[in-house]
Amino acid sequence: MEDQTMTLRRGRATHTLAVVCLLAMLAAASGCAMLQMKLREPGQKNKGFPEDVAYEYNCEKRPLPWFQVEQNEVLPDKLTPGEEFNHRMSYVMCPQDVTDVVSGTMYTRILFRGKPVLQEKQKHDLLPGRWVLDAFVTLPNDLKPGIYALQAEFKSKKGNFEAKSTFLVESD
Repeated sequence: MEDQTMTLRRGRATHTLAVVCLLAMLAAASGCAMLQMKLREPGQKNKGFPEDVAYEYNCEKRPLPWFQVEQNEVLPDKLTPGEEFNHRMSYVMCPQDVTDVVSGTMYTRILFRGKPVLQEKQKHDLLPGRWVLDAFVTLPNDLKPGIYALQAEFKSKKGNFEAKSTFLVESD
């Protein structure tokens, strides 16, 4: 009987340890998103030179200028009304000439049920190479709970792109 009691205690301890580990991992993931946010600053940063991007994407065989969104992210992806989040978008651009830029307009919208609840429009130059854009956005206080999308759309005479990322707004 003593052996069964010891096994039962070990079983409970193992189960308890597994639950504690799972909760720690979830807390770390949430904390990791907050840590990532704190390490980011608003603005545009170079992450790769035009020659490297041209080689990686075989740009000599593409009509130029050519550009593509590599990442469009909302961090954290679960928010409450009034909370701030980080919007990170990275792109690559292969120009006709190594120092050319593509000038256009960047539209950023937060959509709910297909309609914009927040939007911004600004002139923007796509630069040659690989670039990361970081912006911080505060949600309006009156948002309803549900799934939202952040849409980044660039329009220019030389081409366009659109990227969307979804996030969840929960009530307080």
